[in-house]
Amino acid sequence: MILVSKKDFNQSAAEFIRSSAEDSIKEKGFFSIALSGGNTPLGVYKLLAEESFQQSNAPLHSHRQIPWNATHIFWGDERCVSYDDERSNFKSVYDNLISKIEIPAENIHKIPFITNPEKAASEYEKELKKIFKTKNNSPPEFDLILLGMGGDGHTASLFPNSKSLKENNKWFIETDIPEIEPRVKRVTLTLPVINNAKSILFLISGNEKKEIVDKIINGNAEAQKNYPAAMVKPREEITWMICEQ
Repeated sequence: MILVSKKDFNQSAAEFIRSSAEDSIKEKGFFSIALSGGNTPLGVYKLLAEESFQQSNAPLHSHRQIPWNATHIFWGDERCVSYDDERSNFKSVYDNLISKIEIPAENIHKIPFITNPEKAASEYEKELKKIFKTKNNSPPEFDLILLGMGGDGHTASLFPNSKSLKENNKWFIETDIPEIEPRVKRVTLTLPVINNAKSILFLISGNEKKEIVDKIINGNAEAQKNYPAAMVKPREEITWMICEQ
């Protein structure tokens, strides 16, 4: 767990993402990241769009910039609303990051807006399979997935006691309308995909969530059973970055 002051939170998260991008691109030539919605990461996205993180043609490691031309952007979940709806996770990322950087259009893998959530989820799973080219239905291996956590312990659009938590075959699914706002249908990555990521970065703000995080990190049995965020166990690394209020 990393406690970061409110002043340094966005910078620390942006540097974490930059470092992950550099390592992945150096290792295999590209970087895959799934972004999260909500308000907490907005300042991080705005900072990533600033000149110091813009794509550069300079040799790797000679600047702090993220090589956007070798970065593929995905989403971990989405609300089933139009792309121009203020509740859209795509819109928040587009307005604060994508619209301000030079990144090839083919590197932006947005969740399709389809009024049928089940079909939208199916189409996005097809997109993931096309990009990652895995075999035998093995889940994709994201380099980094950004996640948040709600006050009920949910993450992405995986909510407590949801049947979605037991999905082991599909990569991307529709979920029931949650009891929290916005109360709209959603689609989300499943736990097998999230847990096959190389690295997970939880971005947490709000003092009311620290108690839940403490329980999760300390392996509290009740937390492991009741909080979807506690069920996140990536292949290599999980980092909890918490903004001190």
